[in-house]
Amino acid sequence: MNKVLSIIIPVYNSEKFIGRCLDSIYDQKLPLDLFEVIVINDGSKDKSSDIVESFRSRFSNLILINQENKGVATVRNIGIDKAIGEYIQFVDSDDFLEPGCLHYLLANLNRDISLIFYKYRLCYNDCTKDGDYNHSFDQYNIILTGDELIQKYGFHYSSWLCLYKRDFLLNIGVRFPIEIWGEDILFITEILLHCEKTIVLDIIVYNYAMYNLDSVTHKVNVEHQIKLAHSYCRVALKLYDLVNNPAFDISYPTSALIKQDANLYIILSIVKVIKYSLSYNLIDEIYHQINLRHILPIWSISRYANIFLKLIYLVFNVKIFVFLLYHIICIYKCLRIKFC
Repeated sequence: MNKVLSIIIPVYNSEKFIGRCLDSIYDQKLPLDLFEVIVINDGSKDKSSDIVESFRSRFSNLILINQENKGVATVRNIGIDKAIGEYIQFVDSDDFLEPGCLHYLLANLNRDISLIFYKYRLCYNDCTKDGDYNHSFDQYNIILTGDELIQKYGFHYSSWLCLYKRDFLLNIGVRFPIEIWGEDILFITEILLHCEKTIVLDIIVYNYAMYNLDSVTHKVNVEHQIKLAHSYCRVALKLYDLVNNPAFDISYPTSALIKQDANLYIILSIVKVIKYSLSYNLIDEIYHQINLRHILPIWSISRYANIFLKLIYLVFNVKIFVFLLYHIICIYKCLRIKFC
């Protein structure tokens, strides 16, 4: 019997959560021949693999792949290539599914639809039922193109927010970009621009776990912050490339929304440099890259930007203001260290 669903789970040092994640899937009590679970252990150094192995001994439809660490984008791409289900679902190892959701999804599949979106719940600090569900969707069971979905609801960047028709993914050949932070936004944006039929179902399927890290003291990894600054800029440039790609017939409202989010990532890259007092040469590099694409001046920014990001946006088009802000913050940090 052909599999209807392939659930792909990347795992890296997830021994605290992977058991709950797998329990949430197998507690759905779906017939095992209807779906497969592909767990890809990306070089975990804890007991994640052993925990998954204990599930594999009980469930014949669970596939465990162990490999050296290659990053979540590579893992998801491997999952796409290995999957045999009619639809693909991505689940992060620290998250979990809502009870009974898979029965509903499989009972309401419209096989003409390439992307099937659903609602999710935010779960804070390991609580399972007190989170908020996302309410950006206000209409359900309406078939839209990907372009129309972006216009109506804006962006939903998380790869776990929908089911993907596998043949659709294989036909368009889109994969998660490697070695870039923000792979979800690029992946989702491109497939939406390809997609002729999407739908949003009125059901909570996914529980997204959020943990308070403020109680833990973290040492800033400067090298990591530099990589993030570069990645944010690369994401922005690739979003502009998608907008300017003649292969896509993009409406003006959708093009404007994509550019606004690209602009947000440019601002985020500048903020990384300022916040962590990274080399000012990074700001020069960012301006050089966006000048090559004739992106300046930036006149709009994503609605998701907070007040601080909007402040940076206001001064961004005049580089000398960014220069002054950077050095003011650097001086402030030096004085605070000296007198504290």
